Amino acid sequence: GYPYQDAHRQTHAHLILQLENLTAETAQASGSYIGAMTDKIAVFLHDWLINHVVKGDVQMKPFIAKMRSHAATMGRLADTSR
Repeated sequence: GYPYQDAHRQTHAHLILQLENLTAETAQASGSYIGAMTDKIAVFLHDWLINHVVKGDVQMKPFIAKMRSHAATMGRLADTSR
């Protein structure tokens, strides 16, 4: 399996907590603070995309390929879409 699975799950849990906090903060925002929240959300999404998806999730690619290969040899669960 993926050797960093626990750390990866913790990262997802932290991202969800951050998003929940941003959602709550945005719900309370009014006036000029809404613009600041827009910027804050943009920074969060950029950070998530670059630091998590590009740098983190991409590390799983070899393990996913290995799992697909193993599934194909078993004749099931093989996903041919890429």
